[in-house]
Amino acid sequence: MIAKEAFAVVHSHLTLAKRREAWRRCHAGDIRLAIGSRSALFYPLQNLGLIVVDEEHEWTYKNEQSPRYHAVKVGEQIGLGLGLGKKVKLVLGSATPSVESWH
Repeated sequence: MIAKEAFAVVHSHLTLAKRREAWRRCHAGDIRLAIGSRSALFYPLQNLGLIVVDEEHEWTYKNEQSPRYHAVKVGEQIGLGLGLGKKVKLVLGSATPSVESWH
């Protein structure tokens, strides 16, 4: 039997039911790739091995609503193994990197 798509596209314009279904499928291990906005970092992917943050210098990665967080910093913490127990590769992509990344 061939499973449904092994990827999920997640963003704030999905209905609550579609977001819940994507979260459930990630948690169950049916999803191998999640593509999305900063909230995609919080989806419970099984066997996470790589996080890619494209255009990491963009201000939109900073969530100004509660809870406040910076998606790049969350990605760094996940990459260090905090919360997962294993290290995950983090790739920051940008033609014009932020000062923090450049340093």
